[in-house]
Amino acid sequence: MNLCWLVAVGVALSAGSEFQVDWGSFLGRADMISLWSRNSTHSPWTPPGPPLSYNLASFVGNGNLGGMIQATDDGSLAIVIGRTDAYDRRIPGTEFATGELLCDVARLPIGNLTLEPVGRVLSARARVRLWDGEVMVQLNTTVGRLDMRVLVFAGGSAPSAGASGILLVETNATEGETAKWRFAAGNASANAVHPVYKTESYACTCDEYKQNPQPQHSMVKGLLTVEQPLLVGDSWASALGKSGGLTVLATSAPSPAGSLQAAVEDVRWALAARDQLVSEHREEWHRFYQAGGFVSVNHPRVEQLYWITQYKVGSGMGLRGDLMGDGGLMDHTAPWFLPNNGLFNWDLNIQMSWWGVAQANRVPLVVPLLRFVEKHVVDLCENVLGASGCSNTSWDMLAGPSAHTGYVAVGRIQVGHGTPVSLNNSIQPPGPLGDLVWLLSNVHGAYRATRNRTIAERLYPLLAGAANHYVLWLAPDSDGVFHLPPTFSPEYTGGLGTGDTSYELALCRWGLAAVLELGTELGVKDPMAGSWAHRLARLANYSVDPQFGLNVARGLAFEQPHRHFSHLMGGVLRDPTLRTLQGQVLLLKSVTHWRGLRDPCAFPLPRAPTRSQGPIKDAGWTGFSYAASALIHARLHRSQEAVADVCWMAEHSAVEGKVGHREPGSIPASGACPVSTILNGSTLHVNTFYAEGVGDPTGETPFGTAAALQELLVGESLTYNERVVVFPGLGSSTQIQSACFHNMRVPGAFLVSGCFRNSSTQFVSVLSEAGRRCVLQVESMRQPLAVNPPVTRMNVSGSVVELQLGAGESATVYTKGTPVQQLTIQPMPIHPGEENFWGLKLPHV
Repeated sequence: MNLCWLVAVGVALSAGSEFQVDWGSFLGRADMISLWSRNSTHSPWTPPGPPLSYNLASFVGNGNLGGMIQATDDGSLAIVIGRTDAYDRRIPGTEFATGELLCDVARLPIGNLTLEPVGRVLSARARVRLWDGEVMVQLNTTVGRLDMRVLVFAGGSAPSAGASGILLVETNATEGETAKWRFAAGNASANAVHPVYKTESYACTCDEYKQNPQPQHSMVKGLLTVEQPLLVGDSWASALGKSGGLTVLATSAPSPAGSLQAAVEDVRWALAARDQLVSEHREEWHRFYQAGGFVSVNHPRVEQLYWITQYKVGSGMGLRGDLMGDGGLMDHTAPWFLPNNGLFNWDLNIQMSWWGVAQANRVPLVVPLLRFVEKHVVDLCENVLGASGCSNTSWDMLAGPSAHTGYVAVGRIQVGHGTPVSLNNSIQPPGPLGDLVWLLSNVHGAYRATRNRTIAERLYPLLAGAANHYVLWLAPDSDGVFHLPPTFSPEYTGGLGTGDTSYELALCRWGLAAVLELGTELGVKDPMAGSWAHRLARLANYSVDPQFGLNVARGLAFEQPHRHFSHLMGGVLRDPTLRTLQGQVLLLKSVTHWRGLRDPCAFPLPRAPTRSQGPIKDAGWTGFSYAASALIHARLHRSQEAVADVCWMAEHSAVEGKVGHREPGSIPASGACPVSTILNGSTLHVNTFYAEGVGDPTGETPFGTAAALQELLVGESLTYNERVVVFPGLGSSTQIQSACFHNMRVPGAFLVSGCFRNSSTQFVSVLSEAGRRCVLQVESMRQPLAVNPPVTRMNVSGSVVELQLGAGESATVYTKGTPVQQLTIQPMPIHPGEENFWGLKLPHV
C-alpha cells in the first residue's frame, strides 16, 4: 500500500473564510533571477565572473536527478548533472575498500551537458520559475541569441516510471546562432579532477585507492549512450538524444545488472512525447504547491527565501515521496553534484532538513526517512551487536507490532550514502547515543500531524529499537535514579563531563515516552514496556548551572561559544520537564546564554573532540544556529528574538555587496562584519544554497530556517501544554508585522489557517481530519471571540478556544463583528523593486 496516498490533503479553507491566491503570480515574485555579462567581446568575464560555482548556479531537480546551470571559463554554459544515488559503495572489509569514507562512499558525477554556441557569450539572464519547476535562460552572443528552457521531469509516466531521471533542454536559436549541446561523462573516481570546478574531489588522498573503470561510449538506436561501471559491480547509464532544438538526457539508477535500456527508452519516449512531458511536469509542480501549506509575510526577502526553499524541497526530496532506491533522501548536496564525500551527517544535518516538512503539509516526503532506516536495519543492528548478532529478523521489523517480541540495541549511525557504517564498529560511550532517535522524531511528528496508522505501524519497531538502546546504558544510583554515562555532546569541544549529557537525556526521555505512547495507541502488548516506563519515571533531571542554565553535562557548564544547540535539545523536543514555569525560565536562561556568547562575525572551525584536548575557542554561530534559536524562542513566545534570528539569514546573505571570484561574499545590512568573514563563514549564497567556509556545502540551514518561520506562525508551544498556538512568534515583532498562512499541519491531524495583520490576529481557521478535540491558543486577537459556524461542543475562555470537530468539519475563530471580507487569506503586498531578490546580480549589458 502506498503511504503517499493514505495521507488526506486538506485544500479547502474552513467555513467563514476564503483563500485567494494566484499561485503563478505569487510565486513569480520569488523567482530567482541571475544576470551576468562581459565588458567586450575579447575581455575576460566582468569581475567576478559568471556563475561558475555551486553557490551561484541556477538549479533543477526531481529528488533523483539534479542539474546545476552555470557558466564555464570560456564563456559557454554547462549543466552539471548529478544523481542522489550516484556514489561509490566500497563496503568495509571488501576487496576495494580503503577504510577511508572520503574514498569509499564518495559522490560521483554523471557528467556535464555543455552548450557550444557559434558566437561568444556577451550577456546572460537565467530565471528559476518556481511555479513550473524549470529554468529559463537567455544568452546573447556576438552573432545572435539563444533562449532555453531546462527542466528535470517530475512526472511518473516515463517508461522507467521514475527510476531514472530525464533532463530536458529546449533551445531556440535566432540570427546566426545554433543549438548545439555536447555531453561529457564525468570521471567516476573519488580522486578525479572535476572539469568545471577545477578542484580535486573531497580530499580522497589514500594511496591504496583504485580508480573506477573509464566510461564506455556507444550508439544504441541512434542515441549516444555512456555506461559507467564501478569496481564494486554496480553501473549506471546515460543516454542522449536530440530532435531539432530539443535535447534530452536520461540517466538510470545504479544497479548490479546495469540499466542502459531504461535510459534509452526514457530518451526515446521524451523526444516523442515532448508536449505530454512538459504538461505533466508542470501539473506535478502545480499540485505540489497547491497541496502543501501556504505562507506569506511582510518581509519580502524572508518570504521569497521560504518559497525557494519549498522549490528546493521538491527538487531535492521529490514531489510525491514515491521515488525508488535512495531517491528523496538528501545528503549535503541532494541530487546536485559537488565533489564531496557523500556522507549523511546524523548529528544535525539530516534531522534539521526534515524539521518542517510535515508541518508544511508535505507528509509523503517523510517516507524516504522511513524507507532508508527500514532498508538498513541489519546494518544498524551490526553497529551495536556485530555481524554475528544480527539477521534480517533481528529487529522483528517484518512481523509488525502485534508480533513484536524483543528488540536489538540500535544507536548512533554514521552513514555513507546508502551504507550505514559505524566509525568504531561499536556504538558505545563516549560517542553520542541518540542520533537515530532524533531522526525518527521527524517521522513521529508526521504521524502526530496525520494520525495515520500506517506511519505508526512502520515507525513503532524502529523507534522501539532505537530507544531501547538507552536501556543498555542507563544505570541506577543508590536512590534508584537512572543516569547515563559520560558522552560527548555533538560538536561541543569544551570537555566531556561526568555523565547525563543534556543532549542524551532529552533524547532518552523523548524516545522512551514516544514509544510507550505509540505502543498504547497501536494496542501493542510489549514485554519491554514496563522496563521503559520504570526508567522513564526515574530518569535523572538535567544538570543545571545557576548562572548559565542547562549544563552540557553533569559537571560541565556551558562556558564556551558553540554553534550546535545540542545542550538545548530539550527545547527542540518540547521536553515535558521544561514545560513548567520553572522549566521555561530555565530554558530561556539557557538559550539567552547560548545566544549571548556568540560572535556574529566569527566562523567556527570545530574539530572532533577527544578525552585529552582542552577547550577550543569556537565563537561563531553558523546558519543552523539562528534557525534553532528562532525555533526555541518562538516556542517560548519571545517574538523579538525569534523573528530577528529568522530575518538574520535573509538579511546577511551573499546577494548584495561585492562578490569575490568564483565565491560570493557580502557586507551585512548592518555593516557589522567584514566581507571576508561572510565569504569564508556561514551564509546563504545568492541561489540560497548554504555552505560553511569555502566549498563545504551543508544543505540543512535553509530548511531549518523555513521550519523556524513556520513555528512563528503556528505550532505547539512550551508555555501552553496540549494547545495549538497561533502566531506565537510574532507578537510585538517590528520586523514581521503581518502574515498569512494556510493549511499548515499541527498534531491531532488539524489543518490550520490564519491571518495576522498590523500586529493583530484577524482570524484562525481549523479543519479536522480525524475528529479529535482541538484547543487553540489565539494570540493577539481582540476580544470577544466568535466561532463560525457555531460548534455544538465548544468552549471559549479568553483567548483559549476549545473545539470538538468531527472528521472533515471546520470552523473559523475571529473577533466578533469582523466584516466577512476581512476573513481572507491573501499574499502580503510588496513594493516595486522588492521582488526577485535572490539570484546572482552582476553588470548586465
